[in-house]
Amino acid sequence: MNIVEKILAKVKALYSDLVYVWGKCDELSEWDSLAEIKANWALLQDVAARAVLCVEYCAGEIKTELKVLVSSAEKKKAAVAYLDAWIKLPVYMEWVDDMVLGWMVDSAVAALNKKYGQEWGLTSKEAVAKVAKAEGVGK
Repeated sequence: MNIVEKILAKVKALYSDLVYVWGKCDELSEWDSLAEIKANWALLQDVAARAVLCVEYCAGEIKTELKVLVSSAEKKKAAVAYLDAWIKLPVYMEWVDDMVLGWMVDSAVAALNKKYGQEWGLTSKEAVAKVAKAEGVGK
């Protein structure tokens, strides 16, 4: 199991603990108007920020457990893979989903860095949940 797979396994367990339901945008019928696209885009940005937080926390756990530093590229790859497995975009968007999800992950990281600096204070699952609930994290 490589580092990205280890992160994904931990993120799946942690993210389920956050009890955040985002299933409002998982069907094609929920993307058929400009208002729905706008609302779903905001929801996807929030989900991406939460996934990034989970990946960052789990990368810290792996660093402690395995004494291995997880690179930014590996964390991004894990976040994109996690989001891609969960978010089912409309067929007409699937050809660009990795690029769009990668941009969303980068955007979430930039927003979190702007709000919290380089250290986000993710020392526990509770801290992840607290930061994830902070207003405007995914914006």
